[in-house]
Amino acid sequence: MNNSTCGYCRKTFTGRVDKLFCNDHCRVAFHNNKTKDKDNNNYTRMINALIKKNRNILKSVFEEEVNSVHYGALVIKGFSFSFFTHETASRSGEVFRFCYDYGYRINKEGEVLIINTFLFV
Repeated sequence: MNNSTCGYCRKTFTGRVDKLFCNDHCRVAFHNNKTKDKDNNNYTRMINALIKKNRNILKSVFEEEVNSVHYGALVIKGFSFSFFTHETASRSGEVFRFCYDYGYRINKEGEVLIINTFLFV
C-alpha cells in the first residue's frame, strides 16, 4: 500500500502504487474533463443531434420497406438536407449523401432513394 494524491480532487489516499484516483467518480470526472472540447462542445452536440435525427428518419422510412419517398415527405418528418456525415459517388457517378449508415440520393423528380450501407457489405 502506498499514499498517493488523487489526479482529480488532489486528496491523499491509500492504495496500490499504480492507482491514480481515489475513487471511480474522480476517475470518470477526470477523463470526461480531459476529453471535453470546451469551445465547440455545444455546437458539436447540436450538429450531431441533427444528423442522428436525419438518420432515424431515413431508418424509419427504410424499415417500412420503402426505398424511395418524395422529398416533401422527409421534410414533413423533420429531415434537414443540410446535415449529413459524408458523400460518396456510385460507380455510375450518382452522389449519395449519408447520415452514418443510411444514405440517400435525390433525383430530378424529387424522389429520394434511400439505401443502407450495411446491406451491401
